[in-house]
Amino acid sequence: MDHVFAKVKGLRKKPYFKLISDHTLFDEVKTNITHCIEYNPDHNLDEDAWFKIEKFSKQEFCIELIKSAFDSKNFDDLDKSQFAKIGYLFSVQGGNFYFQKVTPSLFLKRKMIGFGEAIEVEEGENRIIVNSLPDAVYFKGYDTAYFGESERSFRFYPITF
Repeated sequence: MDHVFAKVKGLRKKPYFKLISDHTLFDEVKTNITHCIEYNPDHNLDEDAWFKIEKFSKQEFCIELIKSAFDSKNFDDLDKSQFAKIGYLFSVQGGNFYFQKVTPSLFLKRKMIGFGEAIEVEEGENRIIVNSLPDAVYFKGYDTAYFGESERSFRFYPITF
């Protein structure tokens, strides 16, 4: 079963919270080995290329979330008061971890017109824009993390790439 979680900024003991169960947030990412470069901080990637870090769970900067056996029942639901403190989303899909950094520009709190079954005005609901591609992916079966050029500073690790 797939799940969507959030990491809340400022919490040390239990920073991860469950958002949605039985939902896939991102389309499956298919990596093209010819477009994946072993991470090197001095290397600038070509468009559509990704960095990779193999044996990721063995790296000292790998988060415990990835190292330990994952069980969604160990996570509390996110409280509405913590919504604005979300640092990143992650989706566990088929045992793999898909990450999206959440920046202030991805928060929406505006009046909008919705085109569902009926047209209706939505009053400033809290929303986060989900990108079409994740910022980083960890493939558990290959123990490899992939991320793009813009994600060198993606801080789901204790260090910055």
